[in-house]
Formats: sequence, structure tokens, C-alpha cells
Amino acid sequence: MGGFIVLIKSINREKFPQAPEEYYYGKNISVTGLIVKGEIYPNMEATGPEQISINEEAAEQPIEEETIIESVSTTNTEEEIIEDLIAIPVIEYNVEVSRNSENKWLWRTLFRETGGKIGYTLKGKGYKVDADGNRWATEGQLKIDRGQIEVLAGREDFDDYWVIGEEFAGGYAIFTWAGEDDNGNAIEFEEKVHLLP
Repeated sequence: MGGFIVLIKSINREKFPQAPEEYYYGKNISVTGLIVKGEIYPNMEATGPEQISINEEAAEQPIEEETIIESVSTTNTEEEIIEDLIAIPVIEYNVEVSRNSENKWLWRTLFRETGGKIGYTLKGKGYKVDADGNRWATEGQLKIDRGQIEVLAGREDFDDYWVIGEEFAGGYAIFTWAGEDDNGNAIEFEEKVHLLP
């Protein structure tokens, strides 16, 4: 399956007049920017609404589910059409966090499925990087295991994580969330959080 993911980081969401995953959903859009190669899917970061335009001619004609079904194949059964669907995952997190009153860097990673048809499952693994650039993981292992997240169609889930230790001031926490949707389509996101001094 071809295509690419348009990535909108949580730090840029406030630049949009409303939730992008709702505003642009089901609309024919054009996006300008640089497409970069991802491990699973190519992606393009949109830092503001000026990069995304709605194709007005296509927007004037509402897309109905029957139209989508006919464009997939007029010979498919409804069950086969569902197999062609992919989840539309959205991950939100703060790219920078400060220490709280307990001297911890604490943040929540929010996972959403915005397509409303099928869900997805991801597992998170990664490491912490101290201010000197050294990688830290769970003792005896190469990576930190963040566990598994299951997001149902049209729903959301979250994972809270925290880091403590003076050596991490100015460092990062870097995690890869990888898995697949309910139809076996691969999904992968990188989460990189700057631990402010």
C-alpha cells in the first residue's frame, strides 16, 4: 500500500483552528513539505495549517461510503472491503517536559484511532539519553519496555511515563512504538521527549 503519513506534533496543534484529525477527516487535501523516509511509512511533518489545503472542487462533492466502496472495487463483498481498511493512528505527546515538584520528568503519551473503522496495537521500547549522550536502559537489557497499548476503532488510550535522576537534565527519552492495525498493516511512531534542565 502506497502513501505517506502527515505528522502533526502536539507542540504545533495549537496553530490549527481545530483538531486536524477531525477537520481534515474525509476531505481531499494537498500537503506541501518534505517527505522523509520512515522505517515503515514515509512521512511529512506539517507545522502549521498553511501547509495543508483542501481541494475545493473535491470538497464540494461529499464523499459517501458507497462511493468509497465502489472506488475500491465493485466486485468486493463488504467483508473484503473491511479487510482493505487501515487504522488512522494519531500519537500526541509533549516534545519538551520540565521537572515536577517531585523532581520527575512526567508526561502522558496519548494514542488515538481517528478512522473509526478498525483499531491497532503497539508496543513501546526505547531508552533514555543523559546530558553526556550516554544511553540508559533497563538493567541487563538493551531497551526499556513501555508495554503494549491497544486502541479500539474511534477510541483512545494513553501511557504515562516518568524519568528521575539529575544526570538526565538536558537529555532525552526516545521510544519507538511499533505494531499493526487489526488488518495487519504495520504502524510505527518515534517519540522523542527533551528532558529540560
